[in-house]
Amino acid sequence: MNRSINLLLVDDNPDDRNFVVREMKKEFPELYVEQVRHQEEFERALKEGHFDLVITDYDLHWSDGLLILRTVKERHPEWPVIMFTGTGSEEIAVEAMKEGLDDYIIKSTQYLARLRSAVRVVLESSRQEKALKESEEDFRQLIKASPVAMGVYDDQGNITFLNDKFIKIFGYSIEDIPNLEVWWQKAFPQPVFRQRAMDLWLIANEKANISGTEIGPLRFRVTSKDGSVRVIEMYGSNIGRKHLVILDDVTELKIADEQLLLMAAIVESSDDAIICIDMSGMVSSWNRGAEKIYGYNQQEMIGSSIEKIFPPGAEAELRDILVKIGHGEHIEHYETKCLGKNEKIMNVSLTISPIVDDEGMVTRASVIGSDITHLVSIEGQLRQAQKMEALGTLAGGVAHDFNNILTAIIGHATLLDLKMGKDDPLTSNVHQVLEAASRASTLTQALLGFSRKRPIETKPVNLNDIIKKVERLLVMLLKENVEFKSSLCAEDLIILADSGQIEQVLINLATNARDVIGSSGAVHVSTERVELDEAFIKMHGYGRAGWYASLSFSDTGSGMDEQTRLRIFEPFFTTKEAGKGTGLGLSIVYSIIKQHNGYITCYSERGRGTTFQMYLPLTESAWVVEWRMPEPAPRGGTETILVAEDDVATRKLDREVLEGYGYHVIEAVDGEDAIAKFLEHRDQINLLFLDSIMPRKNGREVYEEIMKIDPNLKVLFTSGYAADIFSDLQKSEFDFIAKPILPTMLLNKVRRVLDAKPTQE
Repeated sequence: MNRSINLLLVDDNPDDRNFVVREMKKEFPELYVEQVRHQEEFERALKEGHFDLVITDYDLHWSDGLLILRTVKERHPEWPVIMFTGTGSEEIAVEAMKEGLDDYIIKSTQYLARLRSAVRVVLESSRQEKALKESEEDFRQLIKASPVAMGVYDDQGNITFLNDKFIKIFGYSIEDIPNLEVWWQKAFPQPVFRQRAMDLWLIANEKANISGTEIGPLRFRVTSKDGSVRVIEMYGSNIGRKHLVILDDVTELKIADEQLLLMAAIVESSDDAIICIDMSGMVSSWNRGAEKIYGYNQQEMIGSSIEKIFPPGAEAELRDILVKIGHGEHIEHYETKCLGKNEKIMNVSLTISPIVDDEGMVTRASVIGSDITHLVSIEGQLRQAQKMEALGTLAGGVAHDFNNILTAIIGHATLLDLKMGKDDPLTSNVHQVLEAASRASTLTQALLGFSRKRPIETKPVNLNDIIKKVERLLVMLLKENVEFKSSLCAEDLIILADSGQIEQVLINLATNARDVIGSSGAVHVSTERVELDEAFIKMHGYGRAGWYASLSFSDTGSGMDEQTRLRIFEPFFTTKEAGKGTGLGLSIVYSIIKQHNGYITCYSERGRGTTFQMYLPLTESAWVVEWRMPEPAPRGGTETILVAEDDVATRKLDREVLEGYGYHVIEAVDGEDAIAKFLEHRDQINLLFLDSIMPRKNGREVYEEIMKIDPNLKVLFTSGYAADIFSDLQKSEFDFIAKPILPTMLLNKVRRVLDAKPTQE
């Protein structure tokens, strides 16, 4: 105990004052005493002094002890007061104690010895109370300035304190929530949730009282004064009769956690490979997309080098990437090749970004990879299609002019052959001309087939029947030492096709196989019904979902390397010696299959033969059995025919042939001339014979304009290059004859058109 004390002594009796001083010095050698004898001294002492203890008599000539007690407690409530009197009573003592008196001692021999011990007790109690108040004040200031929301309530549930953070977060002041009951109502507006929160808090509180531990944490969704909802973690601690509550606002943390969980779920469920590596290339994270693309699972890759998914020889490429990332560069859509677990090389697009730490240093990198193998395949097919389209346009244009020339050559040679006697020595020369022209015509038709400009007539046909029909010819085309085998599907495979062109596909493939098979070998043709599903399309990079007729053509020839295989369908590309091939055979095959809305691929390896795999869409239409009437002998007529042809030689030949069989011919040199000649002779003309491609209006435009005038007039189109002018005309609307035209073919076709009955409306 402190041996010094400042004492304020209020007493009228000097003997009593001396006694008190003497007794107090025995206990407190360093005693300072200020003696008060009247009102002025009392007022001055209260105003100017600072005392550890007040001792007052009750009976004073200028006041009484109760008034002194009230005045001291009002102005200095922290000063302890002892009443030392010989004139008081028990009633006075009781009243004084109620007013805050610390002790009451009677001035008598019996109680004088109590004075020092009473002072000791009172001073110690005062010190403890002062320390407690100081501690409470420190505590109050601490929670007031706390960055976490805090509140205090007492045993009766009255809220006695809320810190600034609480008011800032939730908006409630003590006036808004004076007690716990109001707090529960405002913070939890819905009764069900409110009761649950109250029950949880009560149970946790009871457990804490029993175990002597803290309450919580309990997570709640609390409604603030402005109506917003905050997520809090609620803690509690019991301190005597006071209860401290801590409300940690974790709303932002919860949102961040949810976002992290969402991002993690997105990363894990992504079809793209999302990988994290350090700057040495070691893998630290590996999602399901990476497992799906590369084939390795997390256990196989985490802690391993990313070099594992790069093909041999790519080490320098990877080092360059890591150096760029280390310098903070972002690499977007970097296309390269990667190696899967199954040793399959795949095309991938990589986006690589640096990841920096708190100090801005690049410590890791994210690698997002997409498998673009099928896209690369599609791009290759698109380039091939564009190349074929461009060359096809060129080939079609050449074929158009060449067919006009061949029409004149074949026509005049045929007329000459008809007029010459069988024994004429020049007959063999004419036949040689016709034979050469026929070969030229075949080449022209091949060009048109490649360019996809020759009109095709599709109908429901059975693919198996086409193969059976052409099988004998295929055997004849192959060498005697080449075995031909076919394995055809047991069910009918009905496709919409031009039988002649599908036959051409088989003939071209057989011819190609014959040239690559050595002294002996085999050709195998097979068909089956297959479904191309989404998995097939994604794997192969082509196709449209549905049912198809699969046509496989395999040979046991020498095969080809990958570089050759990639160019096999290019027009004019050939591996044969000069003069042994045009390089159009497989290009025509490719074009015909595409023209039938099908797909074709080639599989080959050096020394292991070649397989052409084709898919043609099946149809539900009933198939048509083809049957052709034998070509009759030509006969003429007396009708008038308007011949519109811009090629002079072809036009003159047509006139000569037609007039030679009795027809009357009116010539037109272009489209405009054809319309003018029709208007001039409309009452005489029985048939329009129109070239499809003419200057100043093509055959289609002439046809449409004349049909407005005379919709019942008959028309026959011809062309060596049909292009797309008939794309939206119904087949029944017109008749067509392709160039080059034999005179007999022309005469028979003209006669059939003229004799045909008019179409009923």
